Amino acid sequence: MKHQRVTSESPTESGLDRPLFITKYPDARARSKSRIRTSLRDLAGKLPDRIAASKSELPLLKLARTGDQRTAKGSLRSNANMLTIEGVEGDYDGECMSVADAAKQLRKAGIAALIYTSPSHRPGKPRWRVLCPTSRPLPPAERESLIARVNGVLGGELSPESFTLSQSFYYGSVEGQAPADVELVDGGFIDLAHELDAGALDKHGKPYGAADEPEEDDEDDDLRGEPDLARIRKALAVIPSDERETWRTVGQALHHEFGGDDEGYELWADWSQSSDKFDDDDQRRVWESFGRYDGRPVTIGTIFRMAKLHRPKVETFGELRFLSTEECTLAPPRGYIVKGLIAPRDVACIFGAPGAGKSLIAPHIGYQVALGEPAFAMRAKPGRVFYVAVEDAHGMRNRIAALAIRQGHAPLFQMVEGVADIFAEDSADLEALAEAVEEQRPALIFIDTLAMAFPGLEENDAKGMGRVVAVCRQLTEHGAAVVLIHHDTKAEGSTPRGHSVLNGALDMAMHVKRDDDGIVRGKLTKNRNGTPDRNIAFRIGIEELGRDEDGDPITAALVEELTGSDPVRRIRLTAGEQAALAKLMELETDGSVTEEEWRDACVDERKVSGSEDRESRKRAMRRAVQGLAKKGLIDTRDGIVTLREVTSQEED
Repeated sequence: MKHQRVTSESPTESGLDRPLFITKYPDARARSKSRIRTSLRDLAGKLPDRIAASKSELPLLKLARTGDQRTAKGSLRSNANMLTIEGVEGDYDGECMSVADAAKQLRKAGIAALIYTSPSHRPGKPRWRVLCPTSRPLPPAERESLIARVNGVLGGELSPESFTLSQSFYYGSVEGQAPADVELVDGGFIDLAHELDAGALDKHGKPYGAADEPEEDDEDDDLRGEPDLARIRKALAVIPSDERETWRTVGQALHHEFGGDDEGYELWADWSQSSDKFDDDDQRRVWESFGRYDGRPVTIGTIFRMAKLHRPKVETFGELRFLSTEECTLAPPRGYIVKGLIAPRDVACIFGAPGAGKSLIAPHIGYQVALGEPAFAMRAKPGRVFYVAVEDAHGMRNRIAALAIRQGHAPLFQMVEGVADIFAEDSADLEALAEAVEEQRPALIFIDTLAMAFPGLEENDAKGMGRVVAVCRQLTEHGAAVVLIHHDTKAEGSTPRGHSVLNGALDMAMHVKRDDDGIVRGKLTKNRNGTPDRNIAFRIGIEELGRDEDGDPITAALVEELTGSDPVRRIRLTAGEQAALAKLMELETDGSVTEEEWRDACVDERKVSGSEDRESRKRAMRRAVQGLAKKGLIDTRDGIVTLREVTSQEED
C-alpha cells in the first residue's frame, strides 16, 4: 500500500489483528457517533483515504465503546460516557521525533501499534498519533497507566492531552496536502506488557505513580472533552474562597475550562459566595478580564491540585481509617458490571428451587456482560466472564451454544469445565481457577452450583459457609464479581439455603421463582447496588441447535426477557431493510454517513431492489429507511444517519 509500512517480523499472533470496537465522531462537537468493529491492520488501509476541506471537517476516533449519556451541551464525548477502552491513543506534536523513530522504539518494546501523521504534520516537522490495542475490553480507569507505559517507551514525548480519558483525535488529511502517512508495528498488547511499568512516565515526563490523582490536561479548547462538572464541584467544595489570589486563580481556571461561557462564571460565583468578601459587580468585571494574557493559561488541573492540598488528611491508627464527611463525599463511585445490580468485587447469589430457572438467568446475564448489552434494561459494561459449570456441564454447553446462535458468538464468555471442588482446603481446582483469574482478569465469575462445587459442605455450619465466603473474596481481589448459584430453603424463604454467614456477606441476592402462568421472576432480597424493586422477569424460550441421529430436533432452553407482561421480541427485518442496513454498516467504516449518500449508494448499486426502474428502486429504499427508523435502528440528525445498537435481528 502506498502510504503504509509494516515494521517488524510479524509474529504469529499480533495485536494488530484483534477486532476492536472503535467509536467515531463526525466532528469535535460529537453530537452523534458511529461504531465500527475492525482491527488496526484493517483500519490502516482506510486512514489515508479520508480527506476533508479543513481540519475541523475531519472525523475523530476513539479506541473505546461509549454510551448515550450526553453532556449539558449535547456532546457524547466525555469521561462519564466512557464504557470500556479497546486500546490507548497518544499524540505527538513536538516536531522532532519521526514516525520511523517512534516505530523503532515501539518495536523494540514489543508493542503493537498503528502510527499515522496528523493533519498538521509537515516534512521536517513531524506530528503524529499512535494507537496501541489492548488484549480485551478494559475498564476506563485502567487507561492512564497504559498510556503511561507508551509514554515511557517513547521517552516521555507524548503531549499531555494523551492522558485525558475521553480525548479523541482527528484522522485523515486536508485537501491539497499529502495523504496521511501510516506505519504499522507488529507486536503484543499494551495491557499485557507489565514489564514496561518500571519505565512508565506521566504526562509531565516524570516516573508514573498509579496512586497520584490524575490532573486535567492543557489541551486546546476545540479538542478538550466536556468539563467534568461533578469532579469540579467536589474540588471546589474543599477550597476556601477568602484569599483573593486563590479566588482569581480559580476563576482563571474555570474561564479557560469553559471557554468564558456563563456556565463557568456561575460555578465561580456560587463558590465565591461562601466568602463574606463576595461582590457580584467586581466578580463580573474580573471574569471579563480573563483570557487576554498570552502566556501559559491556568487550567482546570490547577483546581484539582489545589483541592488535594486543602483536602483533609485521613486519620489512621494501625489498620483503622477515620474518614471525615468531606472525605466520604469525595469518595469515588463504586462502579458497576450490571448497573444497579452487580458491582466489581461483589459476592452475589442467585438462588431458587430446582427447575426454577436460576441456571437459565445466570448464563443469560453473563452473556449480556460479555457482549456489553443491557440485561433486563440494566446497562452492562463489557467484560470477560467465567462460567464455572460444575453441575450439568453438558446441559450448560447446549445453553451457551443456543445463546451463540441467537445473539452471535461472545469471545469474552468462557465456560469452565472440570471443576470438582474449589472450596476445600488446598484445592487444586481453586489454585488453577485463581491463576486463570489473575492472568485473564474476568469481570464476572459464576459458580454453578455451590453445592456441587463444595461436595463436603455442611451448609448449616458457620465454618463451612465462612470458607465459601473467604474463597469468593479471594477470587474478587482482581476486580471480578463472584455469583453463586444455590438452592433456596424448603420453605422458600428470602435467603439462600444454609448458615446466615453466607447471606450476611452477600452484596446481592436474587430469589428465582416460577409463577403458575410460567413466568419466572427474580426477586431481589438484597441489593447493595440499587433498589430491590427491579422488574426482572422472563419466559423460558427454546432454541433449536440441530438434529440428532434420528432426525429429531436438539433444543436448549433460553431466557426471553419480559418488560411488564410483554416479551422483548427480536427485531424482524425485511430483505430490503437488511440490505440497506448492511450498506450503512459498510459506509460507516469510512466515517460519518449522510442520508443522501446512503440512499444513492443503495439505489445505484441495487442493494435494496433489483428493479430496472430507478424510481422503483428509490421507492423501495424509501420504504426500507422508514422501516428501519420505525424499528428504532437508525438515527438521523442534521442529515447524518447513524446506526443504533441492537441486540439481534431476524429476517422475514
